[in-house]
Amino acid sequence: MKWCNLWRVTASLLVCAIFALAGCGTSSYNPTGRGTSERTSQRTANSTAPTGGASNTSGTNIPSAPSNTPSTSTPTPPPIPNIACTYTGSFTRYGQAGSYPMQISIIQSGPTLSGTTTEGPAVSRNTGTIFPTGSFTMTEIFSGGGIAYLGGSRVSSGHLSGTWSMGSNPLGTWDVIGG
Repeated sequence: MKWCNLWRVTASLLVCAIFALAGCGTSSYNPTGRGTSERTSQRTANSTAPTGGASNTSGTNIPSAPSNTPSTSTPTPPPIPNIACTYTGSFTRYGQAGSYPMQISIIQSGPTLSGTTTEGPAVSRNTGTIFPTGSFTMTEIFSGGGIAYLGGSRVSSGHLSGTWSMGSNPLGTWDVIGG
């Protein structure tokens, strides 16, 4: 009979030691991570266990099992390529032989593009947007009237290429090198 009592006392002390190491049943235990006053206000009038935990017969708080819910943090978007530079090259018109000179100066602030294009005597002021993939769109507004649209992409560092239109259908290609 003495061994049974000794066993019960030893088991009780072991359980108490485990709870003490885990911080259970003390004022520092806070399973929600919120303030103590909030934890206390969540108790019912006849309960000794905080919300989110269980209670054994001695009134000691037992923590709930940890959540296995995966983190839902938002991944960092890829960086926007920097294409700010002055480029020279040429553009073509579908159905016509040859190419025509062009120079485009691009100023960039984040994904927002601005600048100018010179195509022979015609000069435009430009606005546009670049995407993380390196593709971009620009609207050219010419000083003598007229609007053209450039759609392009960064082929490599310092090399841009694409198509141009004055509406929905492409009218030619363009290709420029920075430097």
